[in-house]
Amino acid sequence: MLQARFILTVLDLRHSLTQEVSKMRKKVLALMMSLVLATSALAGCSAGSDKNESSTSSETKKSSKKNETSKASEESESSDKKKSSEKSGLGEEESQIGKGVNGDIPAPDYSYEGIVNAPVGICPAPHQQKTYGVQQWVNIKEEWRKNMKAEVDKIEEPLKSNATDKDIDRFFNQLLYIAQSDYSAIEGIDRFGYVIFKNDMLDPFTNQTIIENKQINVEIVLDASGSMAKQIGGQTMMNIAKSSISEVLKQLPQNARVGLRVFGHKGNNTESGKTESCAANELIYPIETLNAEGITQALATIEPTGWTSIADSIKNGVQDLTQFEGEDTVNILYIITDGIETCGGDPVAAAKELKDQGTNIVFGIIGFNVNATQDALLKEIAQAGEGYYANASDAGTLTAELYTINEAANNLYNWEPLSQTVYYNKVTGHKNGLFFNKAAISGTYTDEYSALNEAIEYARKKELISDNDDIYKKLKEKATQRRDTIKQVLEEEYAKRETQSKEYLASLESRIGEEVAVMPTTSRVNPFSDYYISTVGAGGSIEDSQKDGEQLNSQQEESIKNE
Repeated sequence: MLQARFILTVLDLRHSLTQEVSKMRKKVLALMMSLVLATSALAGCSAGSDKNESSTSSETKKSSKKNETSKASEESESSDKKKSSEKSGLGEEESQIGKGVNGDIPAPDYSYEGIVNAPVGICPAPHQQKTYGVQQWVNIKEEWRKNMKAEVDKIEEPLKSNATDKDIDRFFNQLLYIAQSDYSAIEGIDRFGYVIFKNDMLDPFTNQTIIENKQINVEIVLDASGSMAKQIGGQTMMNIAKSSISEVLKQLPQNARVGLRVFGHKGNNTESGKTESCAANELIYPIETLNAEGITQALATIEPTGWTSIADSIKNGVQDLTQFEGEDTVNILYIITDGIETCGGDPVAAAKELKDQGTNIVFGIIGFNVNATQDALLKEIAQAGEGYYANASDAGTLTAELYTINEAANNLYNWEPLSQTVYYNKVTGHKNGLFFNKAAISGTYTDEYSALNEAIEYARKKELISDNDDIYKKLKEKATQRRDTIKQVLEEEYAKRETQSKEYLASLESRIGEEVAVMPTTSRVNPFSDYYISTVGAGGSIEDSQKDGEQLNSQQEESIKNE
C-alpha cells in the first residue's frame, strides 16, 4: 500500500531538483560581461523568475580558457566586473537587476548538460499537482497567463511580414526566456545507494580513498543582504534559507564541528548604509562540535538588510577553517547567496587564491533564486575555486543542494558481509531511484510546450507577430521541435542510467560475501530516501519582491532619520 501511495503521488514531485551538478557543471563556461543595469524596477512572474535576466553569448566562452589570457587581462576583466556592480546611486537590489527580455538572449543549447543547466524562464508554466483542487488549479493557471502576457507585452521588436529566419529565432528565444521550464538533471546511480568494499577502501564512483572517522569541519555562509527579503511561496528567501540550514544540520554527523558566518546583516541596502553593511561579515556562531539548536538560535536574530560581500566571505571562511587542517580532516565551506558581489571585492580572485594556497577545503556556492547573469558569475567563482556550484529556485531545491554538505561530511562506516539481503536492498533502491527519476522528468517538456504555444497565440493576438501564416507556423514548428528534441535527449540520458545501474548491480552480485559498508540512497526524488524533498516552493511574484524591498528600504531610511 505504501509503495502504491507514493506511485500515485509521484507526479507531484518537483521537476527542478538538481543533481550531479558538481560533475556536470565543472566545464560550464563563465560569463565575462558587464551587467546592463536598469534604473527602474522590473516587473515579472515568480519569485524565482528573474533567473533569466540576461545570458551568456558565444563570444563570452573564450573567458573560461584560463591559459589564453595574460595576468594583466585577467585583472582588467575583474576590475570591469567590480565596476559593474558598483554603479553610483544604485541600491543593492537595483544592482542585481539586468536588461530582461530585450537583452542579448543566447540560442538554446540542446545537449543534455545545456538543457538541465539552463536557467528557468522568468514565467515558466505551472505544473499541476494532485494536491491542487480544481478551482485552485484554475486560479494558478489564470495568474500565470496574466503574468506571461505582461512579459510578452514588454517585447520591443515585433516580427514583421518580411521577418528572416534569424528574426524568428530571436523572437522564439524571447518567448523561451519567458516560458522556459526548469529541467532537473537525472540523478547519478550513486544516489540510489551503493557499498564500499573493505578490501578496496575506495569510493566506487569517485575513486577517492576512504578514511574512517575523519574530523569534519563545516562553515556555512549565509547572504543577509536586502534582496533576501524577496518572497517565494509566501516566505522570505531569508526564512527559507534558515529552515533549509536547520534541516541540513539534522543530517550531519554528531561529532562534526559546524560554524555559521553571515554577511550584509548590518547597515541597509541603500548607499547610506553600504559602508557599514559591506564591513559586516561576521562568524556569528564559532566552529565547534555540532549544536543545531544553538546555530538555529543564532540564525533567528539575522534579518535581510544590506549588501553582498562574497569575496570577504571566501577569505574569512578559509581563515576560519585552515586552523583545523590535518591529514584526517575534511573542511567544508559553503556559501548561500542570491546575487553577485556588490561590495567591490573580487570573489573570483579570492576563490582562485583558495586553491593556489593548497587548502584542502571542499568549496561550494549555491545561487538562490538568481538570474542568468548572476548564475554565470557565481559559476565562475566556483570554477576558480575548483568547487561545486548549483542554483536553487525554491525551498525544496535549496535544501536538496545543501544536502551535498551532508554527503561530503560522511565519516562513519559500519562493516558487514554483503549478504543476499543487502544485495536485494540495493536492487530495490536502484529500481525505486530509476522509477522516481523517470517520473520527475516526465511532463516537464509538455508543460513548457503548452506554455510556449499560449505565448505564441497571445503574441499574435497583440500583433507582435505578423499575420503572415508562414511566420506563425515556423514559431509553432520550433516549439514542437524543441519539445521532441528535449524528450529524446532526456530519454537517452535516462537509458544510460538504466545501463549503469544494471552493470553496477551485476558487479555487486559477483562479490557477495565480502565485507562492505552500506551507503544509503541519497536521492532527492525517491520518497524512501532520507534526503527526499517533498516541499515545493509555490513562488511569489517579482512585484511582491519589489514591494518587500521598497518597504524594507523605507523602514531602514526612516530608522536612520530617527537616529
